[in-house]
Amino acid sequence: MYEKLIQTGDYIEHFVFEKTPLIIKRRRNKEHHVRLHDRRYSQFLKRSTKQKKSTKKSTPKRRRQDNLHRATKQFNRIVQSNVSEQNPPLLLSATFARCKDLEFATKEWKKFIRKTKAHFGIDVPYIAVTEFQKRGDIHFHALIFAPLLLEYGDTIKDTYKLPNGRTGYNYRTRTPGRERTDRTLSLLWGNGFIDCLKTDGGPGLSYYLSKYFAKAFNDNRMRGKKLYTTSKNIERPRTLSGTKAVHLAIETLEINKNPIVFKDTFDTLWLGKCSYKKIKFNDN
Repeated sequence: MYEKLIQTGDYIEHFVFEKTPLIIKRRRNKEHHVRLHDRRYSQFLKRSTKQKKSTKKSTPKRRRQDNLHRATKQFNRIVQSNVSEQNPPLLLSATFARCKDLEFATKEWKKFIRKTKAHFGIDVPYIAVTEFQKRGDIHFHALIFAPLLLEYGDTIKDTYKLPNGRTGYNYRTRTPGRERTDRTLSLLWGNGFIDCLKTDGGPGLSYYLSKYFAKAFNDNRMRGKKLYTTSKNIERPRTLSGTKAVHLAIETLEINKNPIVFKDTFDTLWLGKCSYKKIKFNDN
């Protein structure tokens, strides 16, 4: 058995795998290390033969779908590690009037962040996803975690309840923010258009950005390029692995006393069945 914890903001994901992953320790003797690796790896393959036969045949298309699933989940965790109702971000869209050069666009985005820092005299943590529009010009979708900039975003008037219990927003009904009058951010951008919206810091923001992340992943123009960019002071997911370490963390932090948001059981390719729980963690 093997366990792992991943903390993303106010949530903790608890994984319990049926099998332990293969860990190869390095040896001073290189030849001995190679023989040890081959022997253990062959044993590991034999152990997983039945499950491997039951899985679908691996193809380039299937592998790419798996890569997209893993990359989107990791990106989702980065966003959720920073989004909270106590510190809601500004949702900003920066569009170029004319620009199809990805390298130039990235430099201009970083220049915009530097200008914003200098103008307001504050730090500007951000997460931004790159997108090519239908007309071919580049577009950035970004979350900016600077409370001072929230007043520049529009406020949505009308909300409604979705069938899954979440809150939906009517984006056509807005109360104009400060950016509509003085165009400060648009002047700092200087390459086209800026649209910004004040958010509530809800978890839906991660899924909103993930939609554009998946679109960029499947865009051939983004092959070999960075799909998203972040500032250095953005929080990252925290991972703790190992059964003993996980049990110690659960007992010390009393994680099991917090409510379970979601739980599931599924099969993995190499580690057998996995029991998964997502917990709403309150560390106060």
